[in-house]
Amino acid sequence: MALADFGVTDSRRTYAEADYTSKAGAELLKLKIEAYWRERGHVVQIDLREQAFHPTVRCARWDVRSTLVNGYPKKPEKIA
Repeated sequence: MALADFGVTDSRRTYAEADYTSKAGAELLKLKIEAYWRERGHVVQIDLREQAFHPTVRCARWDVRSTLVNGYPKKPEKIA
């Protein structure tokens, strides 16, 4: 599987241009993930959850939760 291009690339890494922990960034990431898997014939469920202020990260944040398992959609269940 190819790596998704989420930002500016240098010779070592891909850096994100957006803040995916803000509400707008989390919504953008949700749309990108859904579009990526829709193009490949899968439907994934993605939820955004607001998390409270945390002193370690020094801000409130938005979490992106999905039905992906290890980065892949679940396999369709076989009908017996």
